[in-house]
Amino acid sequence: MSGGWQNLASNQDTSVSGGCDNVAGSGSAISTNCPVFNPSMEAVTGGYLNVASGHLAVVTGGWANVASTSKSAILGGTGETVSFACQAVPSTNTC
Repeated sequence: MSGGWQNLASNQDTSVSGGCDNVAGSGSAISTNCPVFNPSMEAVTGGYLNVASGHLAVVTGGWANVASTSKSAILGGTGETVSFACQAVPSTNTC
């Protein structure tokens, strides 16, 4: 566990790196009541020169990627930018 709020890493070799009420492995969420103090809970989990600045935005790797809108995700690549809420790169279903 490296950050976040009310997260659970319940199985051997599992991890949660941030966020709120997440579970890695078997088990149920500790709670479903995340305290949102301000728009936040962004994560960058790897890569180089990546930015996740939108509420619940994430960049998981790659180089020089920017996820600046709410609930946006960039899974990798170079120079990718997400500019609409609920958008993902590569393209997947929207929220």
